[in-house]
Amino acid sequence: MASSGRRDSRELLALALASFSALGAQVAMTRVLSLKYAANQTFLVVSFAVLGLAIGAALCHRWRASTALAAQAPARGMLLLSGGLLLLLGSFYADLSATQQILLVPLPFIGVGLCVAAVFARGASRAGALYAVDLVGAALGAYGTAPLLDAVPAPTALGLFAAAAAVAA
Repeated sequence: MASSGRRDSRELLALALASFSALGAQVAMTRVLSLKYAANQTFLVVSFAVLGLAIGAALCHRWRASTALAAQAPARGMLLLSGGLLLLLGSFYADLSATQQILLVPLPFIGVGLCVAAVFARGASRAGALYAVDLVGAALGAYGTAPLLDAVPAPTALGLFAAAAAVAA
């Protein structure tokens, strides 16, 4: 029973950090891309982030039949979030077109969708508490990013969000 409680605590932490990192990274990506490209292209960050969330949730649903994959889904999602953010961060310094960079945006959000869907699928009986943790993480990410971006450059903030996701994995 103690290991079940510990797993529940880890899943809640992963959920909060996934939401925190996702919203914070989304704001930081919007900042970077608005400075690098035309401001009217930055709306694609939100659209492609939602696309990534949907793909991640669909993968979680697909993996439900495999117990081993389903059990590892939250950790795999957080690693994909972290790795995707680092890949995107590296792309800011590479010679990529706007289209190529925008196409990388869904990768970290696939990880978020995978993690969040897996946690909610396992904890359907406590969906209210999970949703509260998800909202608190997202709110901290959304509201905490503005002061963070005042203190550090947006690419550094993306690296910090990647580190937060890696810790949760």
